[in-house]
Amino acid sequence: MKQRTVFLDIDGTLLPFGDQQIAPENHEAIKLARRKGHKVYICTGRGADAVGMVEPKEVDGFVLVNGCMVIENNHVVYEDIMPMDIVDDIVNDALSYGMGVFLSGRKDYILGKRREEVETQNYHRPMPNEHHQRMLKIYNNGTDYHDSAIYKVNVTTYDVERTRPIIDQWGTKYTVVPGSIMPNSNQYYEITGKASNKYEGIKWVCKTHGYDLNGVIAIGDSMNDYEMIRDAALGIAMGNGEPTIMAVSKWVTKPSEELGVAFALNKELNLGMDELWPLNH
Repeated sequence: MKQRTVFLDIDGTLLPFGDQQIAPENHEAIKLARRKGHKVYICTGRGADAVGMVEPKEVDGFVLVNGCMVIENNHVVYEDIMPMDIVDDIVNDALSYGMGVFLSGRKDYILGKRREEVETQNYHRPMPNEHHQRMLKIYNNGTDYHDSAIYKVNVTTYDVERTRPIIDQWGTKYTVVPGSIMPNSNQYYEITGKASNKYEGIKWVCKTHGYDLNGVIAIGDSMNDYEMIRDAALGIAMGNGEPTIMAVSKWVTKPSEELGVAFALNKELNLGMDELWPLNH
């Protein structure tokens, strides 16, 4: 079997919403895939300090912040930094509409949010204490973000209709990816440069290391996975994924709660884990 390069999303893919730890079977599938000579990367919208459930030694690298940052061997080897004037424009527009702002970069900043919103922004699951403390620390950093490279601007709104004009305007100039409705009933959007997305990060990795793009397997569930599922040689959608993601995938695996990543890797890479799904025989 030729070498494949696998790129795995975290939230809703490796990690079911509501869980704090990746299932041992998914960890085992990653280990077996690498043992067979395949490369495995995490490919997520999260930043470097939010992927602690995956040990660096467990994978070949991390494509982070929707493709805007690549880490290998604990070193940042690629960055797609947003020009600060663009960051300022988005931040000023968002704050004028009363939107919350979270800046993802070498340092992270929270702007324009109520303290109670920071304390309850939990992305569909209970917030671990260490993450809660980190969020509060970011919140207390103040508003001077100009001393840090910024990769992505995340905005939240409680009134989608009122903020629709500015969101549509951003969409003509940048990549704007809608996220899910949060537990506290706000809608969030991820904003990066016009040419920035996870598949661009994947292409950088493959070009840099000489990996065959025709050997790429990408697995994800949500709209920030769209380009990598659509354009990868083998894009696989999770069974719990967005309908739009399923529509552009080559096939749909089991939901994250049913070890969809392990199932997909076992099927495509012949990992010998068939006993986990006896009904499929």
